[in-house]
Amino acid sequence: GSALLDQILPQKRKGKWGSSKLNLKRVISSGQTAEDLQARLDYLMANITFQVFNFARRGLFDRHKLILSTQLTLKILGRQGKLKEAEVNFLLYGPKVGEKPQPMTTQVAAYLTEGQWSALQNLSQVADAYKPLSEDLELNFEAWKEWIDLAMPEEE
Repeated sequence: GSALLDQILPQKRKGKWGSSKLNLKRVISSGQTAEDLQARLDYLMANITFQVFNFARRGLFDRHKLILSTQLTLKILGRQGKLKEAEVNFLLYGPKVGEKPQPMTTQVAAYLTEGQWSALQNLSQVADAYKPLSEDLELNFEAWKEWIDLAMPEEE
C-alpha cells in the first residue's frame, strides 16, 4: 500500500513530521481479522484502494476526479479479469488506423461517415457483442437513419 501511495503521490505523501497523511498502519490494523487469508487480503486491498482514492481526490478539480475514478475502475476490473484488454484499448485509444474496412452500402453511406463505419468495423473485431451491428445497420437502414436523425437519439 505504501509503495502504491509513493507512486501515485510521491511529493505529497509526507506530512510535516515525515509521516504519511494516509495512516496505513491504521488501515491495516482496522482490517477484519479473518481466518481466511484471501478474505483479509481482499478487504485490505479494497480498503487501501479507497483510502488512496480519498487521499488523492482532495487535491483534484472535479473534472480530474472523474479521470482518476475511471483509471482506478479500469485497473481494478482489469486485475479482476472482468475487462478485456483489447476492449479497454479501443475505449481509450479508438480504432486502429490503417486497416481498411469493408465497403459501405449506399444505404449506410446515407447516414454514416467513412470514419464511423471504420470504427464500427474495428469495434466488431474487438468485441463480439457488436459483430451483428454492422449487418443490422445495413438490413434496417431506414429505422437506423430515422433514429440517427432525431434531435437527441440517446434519449430514445
